[in-house]
Amino acid sequence: MSECDRALLYRARALMEDVYVHARELLAELPEGEVAVREVAEGVVRFLEDPRDVYLSYYPATPVHAVVTVAAQVVTYGPRELRVPRAPRVTFIVLYEVTRRLSDAELRYVLAHEAAHAASEGDEVSAELLASVLAARFPELFEMPLALGGAGLRAVDAVELERFSREHPREFMRRLLRCSLRLRPVRL
Repeated sequence: MSECDRALLYRARALMEDVYVHARELLAELPEGEVAVREVAEGVVRFLEDPRDVYLSYYPATPVHAVVTVAAQVVTYGPRELRVPRAPRVTFIVLYEVTRRLSDAELRYVLAHEAAHAASEGDEVSAELLASVLAARFPELFEMPLALGGAGLRAVDAVELERFSREHPREFMRRLLRCSLRLRPVRL
């Protein structure tokens, strides 16, 4: 799989700036009692101001788990995963093939979700919370993708892809690096 969609990566990097701007705007408007949303949004803003060793990557297939299609995922490798004592910690926000079909509003939603994952190192609830709040506050700019399947996608088994990425981290990381852009710090 050598296909690389650099146009999607440049589009995603530009839309990530929108995530930053609107997360900051959301923070300015949040009432004091919205602690959970505030913490996630602050984490995303800090992360996007200084995304050390973070890459936006494209993988030319779409993982499918039972009936769930995976649009994007955060993958992190460090010394333990690479079995190299001084290896730097590298994070990939992987956009799978299905993201090529998303509108800008849907891709912003996915990017907000994945930025929250990257900022908090996991936590599905926080990631979904931020993306949903952004979609409620800015419905013209953030929209939850609903139809992620369809004909013409190169589907791969999500469990098999996860297993490969864990058992062969260097090979998977090399594949990701072939089609990646470094995420730049957002500066206004």
